[in-house]
This record gives sequence, C-alpha cells and structure tokens, in this order.
Amino acid sequence: KTPGPEAPGPKGYPILGHIPYLANSGLHKQLAEWANEYGGIYKLNVGGPTYVISDAALLAPLLRVGDAYLKKSQKLYDRSLDLSLGHHSVFNDCSEGPVWHMVRKTIMTCFSTEA
Repeated sequence: KTPGPEAPGPKGYPILGHIPYLANSGLHKQLAEWANEYGGIYKLNVGGPTYVISDAALLAPLLRVGDAYLKKSQKLYDRSLDLSLGHHSVFNDCSEGPVWHMVRKTIMTCFSTEA
C-alpha cells in the first residue's frame, strides 16, 4: 500500500524540531494554535515524527479499530505523554492493566455520540 500525502505542520528547527516551541508552560495554547492553522491532524518533530490529532471526529475511528492497526509502544507513550503530563501519569502506561481499562472507559465516553 502506498503512503498517503504527508500531514501538514509547522516548520521546526534543525535537530531540535518543535521541542523549543513546546518547552514553555503554554503547551496547550501552542497545540491549539497549530490545530487552528493546520487542521485536525498535523505533524511535529518531537524526537521523531509525531502526529497530533486535535479533532475528535478523526480520533474516534482510530480508537475503535483496536490493536490490529494501532500497535502500542511504551516508547511512544513515554515520548508523547511525558512531554505534556510528566512522568508517572496514568496516561503514560500502555500495559492495559485494570487502571488503564478504567481510564480508557472513562475517556471513551467523550467520543460517544450520546456525549
């Protein structure tokens, strides 16, 4: 299967990518600003290619397909979530234990058509 078009995104710094933009306390404001400019999905370089999905309508189908298409990786969770939530957050654990299942069930209600 051939890859689709590259996701849009802001221009980053050589080597550092977008880390300098995200290192301040206004992380959520910067991500929201880029979402307004580039749309519901855009690409950043934060230690490697990172895709940001800011539109729930785009994210919900990805969450429904499950593990067959979205491989879980502790490295992915560590890199993306530690940046925004810090270490030792319930959100940066991909072990799928009881706490993870409880958090996922709670979050999935946000993507429900009845929400």
